[in-house]
Amino acid sequence: MKITKLLLASFAAIAFPAICSAAEVVNPFYGPDAGHALTKTSYRHTNFKYDSGVKIKSNILQETIYYGLTDSWSLYFDASNQWIDSNALTEKYEVRYWDAGIGYFFEPTANTSFDAELYYTEQKPEDSDAYKTLYFYGRFDFMKDKEIKPFIGTGYSRGLHQITKSDDYFDFFAGVWKRFGNAMIKVSADVEYLPDYPESTNASATLEAGYQLTDNFALTVSGDYYFYDHYVNKPFGLDTGLSGRILVKYLF
Repeated sequence: MKITKLLLASFAAIAFPAICSAAEVVNPFYGPDAGHALTKTSYRHTNFKYDSGVKIKSNILQETIYYGLTDSWSLYFDASNQWIDSNALTEKYEVRYWDAGIGYFFEPTANTSFDAELYYTEQKPEDSDAYKTLYFYGRFDFMKDKEIKPFIGTGYSRGLHQITKSDDYFDFFAGVWKRFGNAMIKVSADVEYLPDYPESTNASATLEAGYQLTDNFALTVSGDYYFYDHYVNKPFGLDTGLSGRILVKYLF
């Protein structure tokens, strides 16, 4: 489940459609206007070490494309490949992942905005059946026109590959972000709750910084620290959990 969570967390923020002007693409929730496309290319490295002695390292290459149908509606498609190495496995293996969905953005008041998204995902571990899910994502921004912009949100994943709901989970997150001219910094916290495995709740914090190089091009880097994480739905006891990502965004 943590593998799925890391992948979802990489692209579950496409909204905040805005006018295509300088220093907008660096916005962490930026989405393209009607007739424009936004690409996100990223590399992520993750390292988990558990008290039980289990170690997990992974590398993810990911490409995401968003297309603005209108200034409020966006379509998007994502594909990624993950290489996993663990001392609990006899050899390295790969996980291929793709998803497609639609998102809607609107402004309830002059100083707030809301983003709702729904998408279908498939995760295919090497030599295993595909994991299929439906995922809902919602985010609410306060004081969107102020210098410091707080936000809260939630997500819900529904497993489609099993009769039971053993793979369903809820995601809750909150944070703030601020732009400094062409630069941006964002701080957030995230909790993932599994109803069938309440002892396996995950918690993490993220620090992200970005810079707008041109009107259409931005680069961001981010780091995640995991306070708690489970392995194979069992509380092994997390010793250290760290993740880092480099993301390039380009608007066409």
